[in-house]
Amino acid sequence: PNQSPTSVLPLPPPPRYITHLVPNCHFFSVLLASSHTSSNHSLTPPPLIDHPAASFVPAASTDHTLAAAAAGATDRPSMAVKDCGGHKGGGCECHRRRLYRKCCGALLALVLLALFIILIVYLVLRPHKPRFYLQDLAVLCLNVTPPTSAYLFTTMQATVAARNPNDRVGVYYDEADMYAQYKGVAITVPTRLPVAYQGHRDQSVWSPYLRSMDSVVLPPQLAVALAQDETAGYVLVDVRVDGQVRWKVGTWISGHYHLRVNCPALIRVNEGKGSYGATTGGGPDYFRFQQAAACAVDV
Repeated sequence: PNQSPTSVLPLPPPPRYITHLVPNCHFFSVLLASSHTSSNHSLTPPPLIDHPAASFVPAASTDHTLAAAAAGATDRPSMAVKDCGGHKGGGCECHRRRLYRKCCGALLALVLLALFIILIVYLVLRPHKPRFYLQDLAVLCLNVTPPTSAYLFTTMQATVAARNPNDRVGVYYDEADMYAQYKGVAITVPTRLPVAYQGHRDQSVWSPYLRSMDSVVLPPQLAVALAQDETAGYVLVDVRVDGQVRWKVGTWISGHYHLRVNCPALIRVNEGKGSYGATTGGGPDYFRFQQAAACAVDV
């Protein structure tokens, strides 16, 4: 019998590579192999594998082999970065990281801006503490009983001027007291100064009377030292101011700050001759304030 010549099947076309642009901006290549059968000679493309990882599927002669290759590709761990391109389902890790970086950057910018504004305000305003001057100290009476009892009786009038050196900052003086000290011991009771406000480069003057009221008890050694200073002709006392101040910038008023002022005053006794001079016992010029001086101010 005549046998028909063996049918020669045509070679399959070369594999085709189709590149898909997936939402996460990565390119993945999928190999599409054509299966050529001997009966129909028809081209049946295998199904496309939609997987986030890069998968290469070799050409297969049967659908079963192609399905097995696809299953193997699915079992491999994904190496792709999660999509940040607008998927509606689930939270996106890179979206959260990006939002976190933006929030941190905005917060840091606000902090730097606030610090910059504070620095500018401080450099422009920069409140200076007020300046005090002791202009005069009139001692009307200064008597010390014998050292055995050590009682002090004194009356004096202090004239203190305060000046605000600031161009844009006002100063409120609240609850300020003035008194006199000798070697760190108060020899008069505190005298309350009136509440005052100083505008820009304004000046205020106070002239209160400072008294020891009935008497001030001095330690024996301090009474001896005061009597010796009177005999030598010069007595050094300190006029002090303790109170609270507030700063005013525009309509803003700060909190209270403690004000401490110390004004040293050198008193000449009987023209420097001491208590044994010709006018022993006092007189109109028995105690005389030597020289006006600036005061030490601490705020």
